[in-house]
Amino acid sequence: MARAVAHRSNHAPAFFGILTKRDALAISFVRAELHQRLTEFAKAGVLPADLAQKYGVPEADKDSWNIQAAIESARKAPTVRIELENFRPFEKRHVIYDRAFIARPNHRIFDQLIDRDNLALVCVRALANLPFHHAFVADGAGDQHFISTRTKEGGQFFPLYLYPPSADATPAKRDLFGTGTDPFAGRDRIENIAPAFRTWLDARLGVVHSPEALLGYIYAVLHAPAYRTAYADVLRSDFPRIPFPEDNAAFVALAALGEGLVAAHLLRSVPKRGLGGYTGKGDNRVETIDWRAVDSRIVINAHQTFADVPQAVWAFTIGGYQVLRQYLKARKGRVLTLDEIENVENVVNVLAFTIDRMAEIDAAYIAAFAAA
Repeated sequence: MARAVAHRSNHAPAFFGILTKRDALAISFVRAELHQRLTEFAKAGVLPADLAQKYGVPEADKDSWNIQAAIESARKAPTVRIELENFRPFEKRHVIYDRAFIARPNHRIFDQLIDRDNLALVCVRALANLPFHHAFVADGAGDQHFISTRTKEGGQFFPLYLYPPSADATPAKRDLFGTGTDPFAGRDRIENIAPAFRTWLDARLGVVHSPEALLGYIYAVLHAPAYRTAYADVLRSDFPRIPFPEDNAAFVALAALGEGLVAAHLLRSVPKRGLGGYTGKGDNRVETIDWRAVDSRIVINAHQTFADVPQAVWAFTIGGYQVLRQYLKARKGRVLTLDEIENVENVVNVLAFTIDRMAEIDAAYIAAFAAA
């Protein structure tokens, strides 16, 4: 049995995701569409009013954005960057990553995760409403609305590792943990774990665990139904407080379960359960989004479905999104690509795995803290 101590590392840097405020202009399923938009903006004689009407954006707004600045930036191409971001759970989209097009590029998180060997835990600081299911993981930069569009639930990204800031950064900006020293001296990267917390944890468990193991442990705890119930009041109004056992074996068991869940949520390890198979002949166009109870199928048009989708999988929610409904709703009227069809099939299997893994995690969590 283990005595629980709830701990939150107050000084581990976290950053809000990218905020466009104009997705219809700056975001696309297809990279080539964004190149076409930049070409359109750069065209000689183009009228700002015409572009504003076409893309449903104002010619200017209170954030000091104006469409004329976007036109001028587009004419500087190819300096305008188009990048891939984590847009919603299990979904990436392309974004015009340029201050003239988006409201808040949030370079700090972008620079930590784009073209880096890195991961990030994503959660929120407060909830608009309970229950809490606002924890996910990303392997690149992401949108502030990655796990919810609610104002209070902006996604904050906790990188697993931190890479050095620019060479001209002030000593204060390099001293991320307030220790009075440069943590990057002689290192290519550092773990995003506050030194005081690292010292405390190592002493408590008697073992030095890797950052990946710590991420796995935290991810497991955040997916334990018993934890979500016990800490509901805290989760409503602040970052999660994570309990830690005294027993290293309990930590290891939960970390292993969490690392497996991380791999599944990144689609690096997709459990093959034979669920979600795509059936029927047609043009793959999403005309409707419905789960049919009589045969447990997701229906996208009169002739095509995803078969063997349990109701719990169809209803599964991450943050503010019912995952499968959200993914297909965003594509209503579009023709699914082969990659998108495969992604839906994979997500069905991953969500079924998640439901079972959460039950395993819950049992391990309850066992770890039975005497707490």
